[in-house]
Amino acid sequence: MSRLGWLVSLIGTSDEFTYDRRILHMGIVLCSVATFVAFVVNLLLGYSAWHTSWFLGMWVLMVVAYYLSRFKGHYKAGKRLFVVNVFIGLFISWIFFNGHDGGTPVYIMSASLLVWFINRKHAFWFGLGLVAFYCTLSITEYRFPFLVDPYPSSEVRFWDITTAHVVILILLVGANWMIRMQNDRTSEKSQKRLQEIEEHMAMQLMLQQELERANRSLEQRNKELIVANEQKMRFLSIVSHDIRSPLGGLQNSLRLIESGAFSGEEREEMMKLLDRDVSLTLGMLDNLLRWAKMEMNGGEIKRESLSVAETLEDTLSLMETYAKSKQVDIEVHIHEDHTLCADKEALKLIIRNLALNAVKFSEPNSKVQITSEETDEGVVLRVLDTGAGMSEEQIASLFTVSSPGQGAKSADEGAGLGLRLCKAILDTHHGELLIANRAQGGVEATVRFPR
Repeated sequence: MSRLGWLVSLIGTSDEFTYDRRILHMGIVLCSVATFVAFVVNLLLGYSAWHTSWFLGMWVLMVVAYYLSRFKGHYKAGKRLFVVNVFIGLFISWIFFNGHDGGTPVYIMSASLLVWFINRKHAFWFGLGLVAFYCTLSITEYRFPFLVDPYPSSEVRFWDITTAHVVILILLVGANWMIRMQNDRTSEKSQKRLQEIEEHMAMQLMLQQELERANRSLEQRNKELIVANEQKMRFLSIVSHDIRSPLGGLQNSLRLIESGAFSGEEREEMMKLLDRDVSLTLGMLDNLLRWAKMEMNGGEIKRESLSVAETLEDTLSLMETYAKSKQVDIEVHIHEDHTLCADKEALKLIIRNLALNAVKFSEPNSKVQITSEETDEGVVLRVLDTGAGMSEEQIASLFTVSSPGQGAKSADEGAGLGLRLCKAILDTHHGELLIANRAQGGVEATVRFPR
C-alpha cells in the first residue's frame, strides 16, 4: 500500500464516491482522531469517568456517522449526525472543562476548519452557527457562571489546554494534508482528462485532415468527371457532324439516281463518288470504333518494334487509290531502315487519318508527301499537302472543338475526329502531334514517336 494509503482507503477513491461525500469522510476521520486523542489524554490525567466518557460517546457517534455515509449510502443522515455531534461535543466540553478559561474555545475555533469539509451549500450556515454558538456559550457563562465546572487543579488545567493545542495541531496538519491530497488527486484527474482531451483533439485533427484529403480527392474526381462529361459531349457533337453529313449526302445521291435524274455517264460518275464517300464513312466509323475501344480499355496499347515502311505499305496503297479519285498524287519517302516502338494498328490509323485529311483538303492536280526522319529523340513522320492551309484560329481549336474542312474551296468536312483520335493515341505513346501551315502553302502534320 502507498504512503498513508490506509487513510486514502478510509476516505474513498474518486471512482467510488462523489466529491462532497469524500470531503465529509475527511472531516469525520479528522474529528474522530482528535476526539479519540482527547479521550485517551483525559483518561491518563485521571479525570472523572463522567467527564471523560463524553469524549468516548462523541467518538462512537463519529464512527456511526462515518458508517452511515461510507457503507450504507446515507450521506445526508451521516452529515447531519456529524454536525450535531460536533455541536453537542463542544457544548459538553464547555460545561465540563472550565468554559471560557479551558480548552473548549480552542476546539470551537478549530471547528471552523470543518467548513472545508462541508459542501458550499451548508458551509456558510455551519460557520454562522459556530459564531452564534460561541457567543451564546460566552454570554451564558457570564450570566450563569455556576453552570461551568472548574478544573480540579492547575495541573489538570495545564494538561487539558496542552492537549487541546495538540489536538488542534493534529487537526491543522491533517486538514492541510487531506486538502493537499485531494487537490493532488483532482490535479491528477484534471491532467488525465486534459490528456484525453488532447488525444481526442489530435484524433479529431487527424480525422479532419483525412476528411480534407478525401474532399480534395472528391473535388479532383468531380473535376475529372466534368472534363470526361465535356469530352463525351464533344465526342457526340463530332459524331453527329462527321457521320450525319456524309450519310445524308449518300441518301440524297441514291434518291437522285433512283429517280433517273442522271444519264449513263453521269450515273457512273456518281457511283464512283458514292463509293468514295462510303470509303470515307467506313474510315470514320473505324476511327470511332478505335476510339471507343481505347476508352473501354483505358488507353491500353500493345507496343512492339516496327519497320515504318513495311507497316505502312498496305495503308499507303489504299490511300493512293483514294488520292487518284481526287486527282492527287501521293509521294512516299519513308526510309526502309527506320524503326520505332509503337502499337502497329495505332501507327496505321494515325498515318491513314493524316493522309486522308491531306488528300481531302488538297486541290486537284496537287501532291501529298509522306516522309520519315530519324533524330536523337526518335522517329519523326511528316504528312505535307499543298491545300489552302488553315487559319490560326482553326489550328488553335483543332483539339478543342469540331473543326470544318481546312480549305474554303473544299466541300469535305470532318477532320476533327481523326485528328483527335491521332492525338489521343500519340498521348498514350508519349508522342507528339503538331499541325502547322507551310510557308509555300498547305499544311504540315508532324508526328513524333519517342525512342
